[in-house]
Amino acid sequence: MDETKLLIIVLGLPDYFNNHPYPSIINMIINRLSEAFVSCTCPLKVQISRAVAKCQSHLHLIKNFGEIVSRLSNVLYSTDPVERAAVLIIFSALAVLIKSREVNEISDNNYILNSLYHQLIVSLQSRDAEEANTAVLVSYKFVKYSPYFSRLLLDKINDVLQRDQGVFDQLLGAYSYMNHDFEMANMAFGSLVKYSSRFPEKSFRAMSKLAIKNPFIVEEYISFCFDHLLNSNERHGEIILKNLTKIARFYPFLFDLRRIDALFKRYQTSHCFYILYLLIRVAHRPALLFIKQNLEELLRWLETNNSMVLLFILADYMLGNDESGILQHFKLLSDRFEAFLLNYSSLRLESTRRFLCCCYTRFLVKLPRSLLIKAQIPDFIMRLCFCSIIEICPTQLTRWLYIVHVSRAVEMSGSNFLNMQNQILEMFKNKMDVAIFYKFINFAIIYQYFRGVGDYDWLKDILDDIGPKEAYGMGVVSTLFGCFNISYLLFQRILSFPIHKIDFKRHLVELTKISAMETDRFKPDYMSSILYKFYGARSHFQKSYIANRKRTLELGQGIFSLFNANPIEFSGPFIQSVIKKYINDAEVLRADWLKISKFMYDSDGNSRHLIQAYATIINILSHLLNYKNTNVESMIEFMRSLTHPFASKMIEVLDVLKSQNIFSGIVANFVLNAVLKPWPLPLYYYKSSFKLKTAINFKETHKESLLSDMNHSKVGETFNFSVEGYFKVDSDEIKKKIKYVCIKNIEIVASIFCCDSDGELLEQFIENVTLNNGYFDCNLAINFDKAGNYKISVFVDSIMDEMDQCWEIQQFKCPDIYVNVSGRTNFSDLQFYSNKS
Repeated sequence: MDETKLLIIVLGLPDYFNNHPYPSIINMIINRLSEAFVSCTCPLKVQISRAVAKCQSHLHLIKNFGEIVSRLSNVLYSTDPVERAAVLIIFSALAVLIKSREVNEISDNNYILNSLYHQLIVSLQSRDAEEANTAVLVSYKFVKYSPYFSRLLLDKINDVLQRDQGVFDQLLGAYSYMNHDFEMANMAFGSLVKYSSRFPEKSFRAMSKLAIKNPFIVEEYISFCFDHLLNSNERHGEIILKNLTKIARFYPFLFDLRRIDALFKRYQTSHCFYILYLLIRVAHRPALLFIKQNLEELLRWLETNNSMVLLFILADYMLGNDESGILQHFKLLSDRFEAFLLNYSSLRLESTRRFLCCCYTRFLVKLPRSLLIKAQIPDFIMRLCFCSIIEICPTQLTRWLYIVHVSRAVEMSGSNFLNMQNQILEMFKNKMDVAIFYKFINFAIIYQYFRGVGDYDWLKDILDDIGPKEAYGMGVVSTLFGCFNISYLLFQRILSFPIHKIDFKRHLVELTKISAMETDRFKPDYMSSILYKFYGARSHFQKSYIANRKRTLELGQGIFSLFNANPIEFSGPFIQSVIKKYINDAEVLRADWLKISKFMYDSDGNSRHLIQAYATIINILSHLLNYKNTNVESMIEFMRSLTHPFASKMIEVLDVLKSQNIFSGIVANFVLNAVLKPWPLPLYYYKSSFKLKTAINFKETHKESLLSDMNHSKVGETFNFSVEGYFKVDSDEIKKKIKYVCIKNIEIVASIFCCDSDGELLEQFIENVTLNNGYFDCNLAINFDKAGNYKISVFVDSIMDEMDQCWEIQQFKCPDIYVNVSGRTNFSDLQFYSNKS
């Protein structure tokens, strides 16, 4: 093939695999690419390697892994280092297959894989920098998935060290993945200990990661670190302490009092204090005991040194374990916090600034309320914290507002709070973080509710910047605190959004349940506007190219929730007309309307309420049942067993409808299931609600043998062929229930000497095939008893679930095969993987 055409195919390969995830297609294309890769030019090799790397999520479908590795390994002997680097990239994408295939295929492909591993070691020693760096990246993948390569690298690592120390330094990080078994992890740890004096930073980092993944060497690693801390210089000590902080996060119980004492006798650095801080955060008993024994010394150290972490340690310790100490040393701690905040701009790292703001906020929040009220927090500290929190740590804003509310409750009036609120709103206009912003609004609503300010004009100015999710959160808070004028504004904001941006089930339905309890406080057309929105959304999704049954179901549940919240509103003529149109147009939601009958049967109320409810339900059922003729005796029997007045009314309606013979064949099922077992809905409901999509075709790998068999078919022989396919369903719940598919094979005589041209059905059989993650394949065979022209049809007949219930689907069939038993074959309709599949 021309390399230009091949390049175009290679560039479109990732998108093609995403649209056609058939195992046989992927296997065939990767095979063809591996063949072309060996003989093509160097630039095309680079493009193929990039394309295969992008298709990594589909490579687990490859079957002949050993052949592909054997074919691509030939390129490793090339004299061009760029070509060797390109094939190494492909091997890095295939590395994930080694873990699952090595046990099964190592006996057959032992030489192939060992050759690949040795060539990778050779590439690590290459003089070409690009090839060596690529080999390092591939080694990380192979070490992670292959214990065989890990052992080989442990044996050959000295050769790499003698060749290039730079490559060896990069390769030390791969030791952290050598945790396939205890022996290998112990060997890797021993090697890292040996190289720790020459490469301390990379060695200790790899040792700490290896120890975190392997608890059986953690104790040995910590002992090794503490032995070196007492004898190493300051630079090595900082490297060790930095890695010990990672161990302290996962294994704080291994730091006993003796080790903590030894740590602080030799070092008083920020990393050392940070280890103590991590132990304090998990209430580590030896660490708490150490602070209690050395509290005075640590306080003197805090007075003479600027250690931010030590300040956090003492603040956390006193707040949690020494209430008298916090009252005694509050001024010292508060002065130190303010001193660090004064030098806030000099802190280089944003993480340090965030750490300072969070710890100071947590310190004030945990203070006793009486002490917080007496605390004299300077105005500049207040402004600085507001600015810093909004700038780098907005998650602490609500905590800080609580501090302001408590500490300044005496002198802060409603107008002062509004000024501060406007200041924050102004700051947020430049840098809007909506998720945190609506939390502040919630606090402002609650504060104004308790203060009785009642001025909400500021909300109208920012209403255009609020999304449906944030409007929902604010609406819930404002409704619960009785601020119904804010609720109405926020609900109208939700209704103003386009249909596809609204989550009806959450944003609209739950709000309606809350707000419908206070219907008198809203405008009269509120419920009507909600229903119009539902009805418009139903029309929108029904007219869309793909029918979204999930969203349609949400709409129906939303209207049903409106009925639950306020049934009286459903008696109006507008709502009655919406119900009629909605039921007639959306058969999938009939069961939801039958739930209304159960709700009304269980509810209590005055006579006016019940009469309007009866009228509504009768109207609904008269439209619901007006489909096909059927017997409805089971429904009437069920109603007679009820003693509620509602039942007698229903029997009257059913008798009238029965006399007119206008019942649907499924109505009795629906009523019994929806009333007696409201959820889950009947099987028919699922069948009508979710689409099952299937596809089936002949295996491409069997194409040549299939053609050969058809050309040489004789009377009495068996015709063998294989098919494959997959199925998809919108619901994960249904997907778990599907067990196997039924493949039907029909053999028809198209024309023989003793039959007419219409043909004769000779044989028909069904093969049940178990599904594997949505995919299936099947081997079929047909015997020819007499000569003639045969037509063979293969298609998916149905899908069976775990209860052996049949799910009807649209039939998808393979292209028909025409076979002449005397040897002649008509290929006119035989198209492998054509559009019909």
